Amino acid sequence: MILIFAATAALFPGCTKKELTTDPVKDGASATRQELLAGVDVTSQATLYVSTENDQGAGSAEGSPKLVDGNPDTKFLAEHTSAFYVQMSFPQPTQVAAYAITSGNDFDVRDPRNWTVTASNDNVSWVVLDRRVMEDFQSRKTVKRYDFINANAYRYYRWNITATHWDHLLQMSELRLFTVPVGSQTQSPPTKIDTFQQNNLTLVFIDNTPGGMNVQQKQGLINVFFTNYPKLMTDFNPNAAREVHFKVATDYDGVAFANAGHAFVYYGATYMSQHTSDIDVATHEITHIIENYQTGPGWVTEGIADYVRHVYGLNNAAAGWALTPPNSNSHYTKGYGDAARFFLWMEHHVKAGIVKKLHTAMHTSVYTPQFWVNETGKNVDQLWADYVSNPSI
Repeated sequence: MILIFAATAALFPGCTKKELTTDPVKDGASATRQELLAGVDVTSQATLYVSTENDQGAGSAEGSPKLVDGNPDTKFLAEHTSAFYVQMSFPQPTQVAAYAITSGNDFDVRDPRNWTVTASNDNVSWVVLDRRVMEDFQSRKTVKRYDFINANAYRYYRWNITATHWDHLLQMSELRLFTVPVGSQTQSPPTKIDTFQQNNLTLVFIDNTPGGMNVQQKQGLINVFFTNYPKLMTDFNPNAAREVHFKVATDYDGVAFANAGHAFVYYGATYMSQHTSDIDVATHEITHIIENYQTGPGWVTEGIADYVRHVYGLNNAAAGWALTPPNSNSHYTKGYGDAARFFLWMEHHVKAGIVKKLHTAMHTSVYTPQFWVNETGKNVDQLWADYVSNPSI
């Protein structure tokens, strides 16, 4: 049985990682971009408070006032905990329905990642206005604007930052608040966050697709996770993460990529909308979470992931995906399908079980090219030559 906890946008608000494209602009041009933002900037009307100040004090070069000084070349830096918040207090109730964040000048691991925006009139009872999960600021000094629906005026607004991009420090260059007429309000970027649970596994699914992604495709990705992830844990890594995040992102123009160490997968919204039968892209990506290799050649990592997709995939044929025999341009060092079919050939003709042994060597960081000689009596180039000369499976 799958338990579903849904947060709708209106209420709460291949594997190579390409740069996320963000709108507004990048790299220091954010100051002029504010002229294009709808609504009225009311930041200066509020008093700023942060739950944790810079360790050198508010008046230091990276103290909290830098967060609202209108200068993207300065920044606020502080130690982060999951209870951290920025509070903006107005002298009288003020309607806010949008905010803009400018990333810092360096170290993207310090960027905010997960947060809520809450509001109150008594500084005691708070309502959630917006929620964001797995947000990215892939370029430095990048402005990202977030709009939400809010017709009410409040005296207090909090930006509750529950997670950074995996650093103990948090930094931002700017935070701006905007009041927006009710008739002009929108939810942007559109966000729907669902949490699914089954057999002690949790999948958090974030969809930024306007109007939502293809329903059958989304259900297919969910089915792939709950069908294949437990199998892969059993077969390869029983200690793999039990909570995984999927995000379908409109600001990512690639196919998909995984961050194995932090158990999240990004899917390009454009690719997914154009390939609605390709649900086993998830099989490939969750394999990377299972792998979580710290060292070793990338061709092995990607080859095992495509091998796993071939063996465990639920819908490869309908997606038009298959491993193909080698041609004059093929080579195992290209990874992906070339290496995957090479591994499949070895399973059939050289040594059954070699892929799991290869995974173990990679996972325990003991892999060297000598692995092939120890397991088969031949080096990898000799094995490749044998494969190319007779690649039938």
